[in-house]
Order: sequence, then structure tokens, then C-alpha cells
Amino acid sequence: MTKCGCNLYGAKVGARPKEFALIETEPGVTFNVPITALGGSVATPSVGLKAEVVEGQNFEELQLWEEKNRW
Repeated sequence: MTKCGCNLYGAKVGARPKEFALIETEPGVTFNVPITALGGSVATPSVGLKAEVVEGQNFEELQLWEEKNRW
């Protein structure tokens, strides 16, 4: 590739810990869910994040939920 005039260089990247997510269905009852971590984002705080989960069977259901639950 250098023969073609490309400017090649090595870039250092940080090691990411294994990503994971849990859903708590009731206090003390959790299950793992698959996720994918995308690079270039701000790190999750060491204490984690906690938020409500909205489940929908398709995007239309999620859009209806959003319309009914706007602030």
C-alpha cells in the first residue's frame, strides 16, 4: 500500500473490558442480555447505569409508546 502512496501508521488503542448488560425484572432478579460496545464513546461510570426498559415488538409499538409517554 505504501507503493500506492498511502500514508500508513500504527495507532494505539486501549483495551476494553468485556461488555455486559443485565436486566433486573424485580429487586435481586437479573438476567444477561447480549450487547455490542461501540468504540469512540465515553466510558460507562464504574458504578454502571440504571434505567427503565421499554419493550416493543416493532418500531411502530415503540413510536406509539413514545407518543403516549412524552413529557
